[in-house]
Amino acid sequence: MLNEFFELSIVESMDYELQFQTFHLNQNILEVLMNYYDAFHERQLQVDIDMPDEEIMLYADPSAVIRVVENLVSNVLKHASGSIQISLKEESSSIVFTIRNKTDVMTEEDVERIFDRFYTGDTARNKKGTGLGLSIAQSLMKK
Repeated sequence: MLNEFFELSIVESMDYELQFQTFHLNQNILEVLMNYYDAFHERQLQVDIDMPDEEIMLYADPSAVIRVVENLVSNVLKHASGSIQISLKEESSSIVFTIRNKTDVMTEEDVERIFDRFYTGDTARNKKGTGLGLSIAQSLMKK
């Protein structure tokens, strides 16, 4: 918890600067997903990945984008049930990365508060996590 709180405070500090460069987004996302292959399999989650054949280039901080994807996937692994749809597409001047999943353990209130710091939902159902992963992801995307 201390490490995640420290990371969040660093990301949100005024001195924290992202290291922008152009990189292959498709490749980076697929590498992250492959790192979680065993975890998806252990949880018996069916993952449907929809990525374009043409490479999507992004000018951003690759480590920040990877961290965001890792935090999103980690959250899915904690709460998803059944199948997961992951897609990446380019729309006009935007890039849209989407993860959709069903869950049996989250209420509507949980979904509304999912990006709140330290919010982990009903602690009787969820003893893992600090409630900071999605806050970190949101802060990195805002930067």
